[in-house]
Amino acid sequence: MLSVQAVLVVLFITTAFFVPFSWGISAIGLLFFIGAILSATHDTAIDGFYLVALNKGEQARFVGYRVMAYRIAMMAGTGGIVTIGTKFGWYYAFMTAGILLGGLFFFHILFLPKVEVAINPLRLLVKNLLKFRLLAGTALFAIVIVGLRFFINSTYYADVTTKYMVFKELGFSDWISIFLFFGIVMLSLFKNRIKNNIKQRSDSVFVKAFLSFIDRDHGGILLSFIILLRAGEFLLSTMSSAFMVDLGIKLHIGWITAGIGLPASIAGALLGGWLISKFTLKKMMLPFILAQNLTNLLYMVIALIFSPLIIQNAGNSNPIPIGLVNLISVAAVHGFDQFSGGLGTSVLMTFLMRTCFVNSKQRIMLLGRV
Repeated sequence: MLSVQAVLVVLFITTAFFVPFSWGISAIGLLFFIGAILSATHDTAIDGFYLVALNKGEQARFVGYRVMAYRIAMMAGTGGIVTIGTKFGWYYAFMTAGILLGGLFFFHILFLPKVEVAINPLRLLVKNLLKFRLLAGTALFAIVIVGLRFFINSTYYADVTTKYMVFKELGFSDWISIFLFFGIVMLSLFKNRIKNNIKQRSDSVFVKAFLSFIDRDHGGILLSFIILLRAGEFLLSTMSSAFMVDLGIKLHIGWITAGIGLPASIAGALLGGWLISKFTLKKMMLPFILAQNLTNLLYMVIALIFSPLIIQNAGNSNPIPIGLVNLISVAAVHGFDQFSGGLGTSVLMTFLMRTCFVNSKQRIMLLGRV
């Protein structure tokens, strides 16, 4: 867990140094790809640490603080860091992100409780990563991605798009999404064969944890719920900042996210955790999810109301002021968005913890191998 944090610190600082170069975008894209994998690995380790360090009562009691920390980090990344990038340059934005992560890394080294029981040394992980099969698979994957990139930029693909207009709308990221979708379909078609192959390694703690999840009743429904629960919020989070930019208030994003969104997010996280611990997850799940998705409708309403302003200010280097009342309306909707997002995140995190039913010994073993 801590080693991944250290690598992420180096990654963000390295990204900052790539910003001034003309070829920096491609290098930064590669670093972001690596960072996404590391972040997913780190999330898994964090969840395991939370389960091991706290008992069931403490997990429910502190879920509000956990959600609060998550929302603060999300706001810092989508609000504060973006504001630094737009006002002072992306070199300073990425460097600030690296410094913040570095500070958290040293804080964790000094103050995190020691609850892990290491089973295997770190060199065993390095040895497994250097296995020929893994290296060959990684190399093949990289070749396919690079080949796809070159193919889409080739004259042959350009000729194809002139004859079949549907391909003209498909860029590199679209093809990646299509391949990932078909990959999921193939996994579902051959799930029994994959499951039988996995069972041949039944001595692995990871295999036991994976099989214990997919073998439970209604496993597909559980996975669908986890995937779709916050789909609307994730889509909205990618559009809200762009909406504010097109509306002509990008200089106000900083104080809106930090002064309005952050306190609202913290309040929603703390209130959500407290209500779940007091009235149970079952009673709070539906109202919290409804509140979370109501935000989409509110953004749709203000987008329709402000559509004339968006038409005038989108892409305009000198946008016209939208007025104090309109600015307050946007800030209020954003505040409700973050508040309800805190409620929804508390539902998701509590639900994920409730789906874990491995015993304490297995959890310690699992964490020791992360």
